[in-house]
Amino acid sequence: MAVVHITINGRELTVDAGISVLQAAKQAGIDIPTLCHHPALPDIGACRMCLVEVAKQRALQPACTFPVSEGMEVQTESPKVVAARKFVLELLFSERNHYCMFCQMSGDCELQALAYRYGLTHWIYDRSYEPMPTDATRRYFMLDHNRCILCRRCIRACDNITANHTLGTRQRGSKTMICADFGVPFGQSTCVSCGTCLQVCPTGALIDRASAYRGRDNDCELQHNKMVCAGCAVGCGVDVVSRANHLVRIGSIWEAEPNYGQLCIKGRFEPLDELRPRVTKPLVRRDGALQETDWATAIEAAAAGLRGATSMAALATPRATNESLKALGQAFG
Repeated sequence: MAVVHITINGRELTVDAGISVLQAAKQAGIDIPTLCHHPALPDIGACRMCLVEVAKQRALQPACTFPVSEGMEVQTESPKVVAARKFVLELLFSERNHYCMFCQMSGDCELQALAYRYGLTHWIYDRSYEPMPTDATRRYFMLDHNRCILCRRCIRACDNITANHTLGTRQRGSKTMICADFGVPFGQSTCVSCGTCLQVCPTGALIDRASAYRGRDNDCELQHNKMVCAGCAVGCGVDVVSRANHLVRIGSIWEAEPNYGQLCIKGRFEPLDELRPRVTKPLVRRDGALQETDWATAIEAAAAGLRGATSMAALATPRATNESLKALGQAFG
């Protein structure tokens, strides 16, 4: 593959031709702030947070969509760039209701993190006091338009990852809003409740009903465990988040095979909707009823039932992974 030689913040780099300035910076460990960018989505350059100063260019350029070229010189934190980013943030905070102390994403919000990074301490422009609706018609998550920054990550995720094409925008200008199926309530739309839009939202616009206010991703009390979803035999990779042995939420893992971040309603939401008590100890049947016991007794009871058998059969759940089912078939083949 062809390569080009560029300079970012005075560092000389050799990168693949055709990649964006943002990709080149990431490869070199140089942080460029973003809002509408997500590694699993195509870039559209909408938020203007990743603006950089490119030599011989009349205006600042979005790093996520601007391709590298031979001899390019880039500044990612020049005074001009920093001023432009602060201006973008000031406009975003003036458009809708971003009172962080009332938001369930406070501490995990990308918009809030950038405000801290660039020293926003107060409102520069008058804020709009016109309240915007909250769509709570979905069972597992809600859409609060007051928190939305119109980055369109949710729309692109619905189009490019889920391929369901439910989400879009309606109206224009400052009244632009995310909509489902040209304006029907979210709960009456063609949404399949995969939760991909929820996973990619950078602010508190999309709210998980089950996990809201129950812990931030960087809280030391939260435990993240990567495992295989038990919803079906596909074997999707999931991030199970728990706190004090209680399930908080289930997230996707973008690099996991075979789903690459895509989950369904059974994998993401339904386990948190389970009302049956957990089985925490082995059970044996005595006098027609299941009773708790220890593992040694349970294994002995199972072995006693198999002793002397001339033939065997096995029951397998369709929730087992394809690999487990294949191993079972080979064992009884």
